[in-house]
Amino acid sequence: MTLIFSYVANHALGAPFYALTYWLDLNGEASFPTWYSVIQLACVAALAGLFAARNTHLTRVSTWPLLLLPLVFLALSIDELVQIHEWVGYKIDALLLGNGRENTLFPETGIWIFVFGIPFIVGFLGMLFILRRWLSTVPSVIPKIILGLVVLAIGALLIETLSNFTEKGSVWYHLEVVCEEGCEMLGVTIILWAFHDLLLGHGFYYHLDPVHEKSS
Repeated sequence: MTLIFSYVANHALGAPFYALTYWLDLNGEASFPTWYSVIQLACVAALAGLFAARNTHLTRVSTWPLLLLPLVFLALSIDELVQIHEWVGYKIDALLLGNGRENTLFPETGIWIFVFGIPFIVGFLGMLFILRRWLSTVPSVIPKIILGLVVLAIGALLIETLSNFTEKGSVWYHLEVVCEEGCEMLGVTIILWAFHDLLLGHGFYYHLDPVHEKSS
């Protein structure tokens, strides 16, 4: 919420400083919101990795799909940083008439939502179905993951599509960016909460003794 409020406040004040506007850009590639999203997805990958490490056995092939959990979220974290999906999006513009998105209904996003976004959501739900025997051991986990996925999809697919119909720099453009990025960050937060509950439900805890300095 702090990042969203900062973005809104900055533009409400007329974006007086270029560097600050660049750092707070919710839609930017090298900004605080991007850094936050990268870390957030990496944290989900870490928690999913702990769960997979504890329950995957090399001699039991049926447990190997658990490794998909950390790998998927690690890939999403990397993609958030280096924007692989945007590069793929421009490459698949070759499928459009005229080899470009400029004269289509999607001049801003292209068709990556249909070629990559929707298949990813379907594939993710399929992964949850395969892993349900492990994830359902804590009752709240699967509903939270699905809720987080829905909120994430609303931002990344539905609301982002609206960017094709807004003028860049307008009030509607900034509203679309706030709703899109806000949904994405909220969705991942809910998924992180789900994996946190999953680990706690199976006895995970942490403990760290304080350092007692030696007297000189």
